[in-house]
Amino acid sequence: MRRKFCALATLLLILIPASCSWASLEFLGEDLMDGYVGEAYSDFLVVDGKRGTITWSGGGGLPPGLSMSGNGDTVYITGTPTKEGYYTFTIRATDSIVGSAVAYCSIIIDKLSVSITSSFSTGIKNLIYHVITVPNQRMHCISARFNYGIEFSAVLRE
Repeated sequence: MRRKFCALATLLLILIPASCSWASLEFLGEDLMDGYVGEAYSDFLVVDGKRGTITWSGGGGLPPGLSMSGNGDTVYITGTPTKEGYYTFTIRATDSIVGSAVAYCSIIIDKLSVSITSSFSTGIKNLIYHVITVPNQRMHCISARFNYGIEFSAVLRE
């Protein structure tokens, strides 16, 4: 009985190729960070379940100024966006053994808007302060330098 079992197990190992897999290829998240016009952008996505060689495709609809390049189980989105907007696109990873996976992605590219104001009308001697407003992020950065080297800074969010 034991010989029959060993022979059957050996036969099954011969009939099932080593490349046979019940695993699947999948993206570990599809979230890409948003960016700003004229600011360098760099983000990436990773696939899990890689068994063979990965080829990357898609990316049509990327924001102008960004490009896609794959290396192994990682695809990189890099460049400097040139136009604001909401962009949606797909990225496909195809494994030579396991199959393929698709990521449905979106990126918002916004204009970077910063206003800087300074004033000396506070009535305190030698006070220098700056207010930097970043409207798209709904925040204000305030910094002030008083006499005797005392400094103050704060970030206020709306």
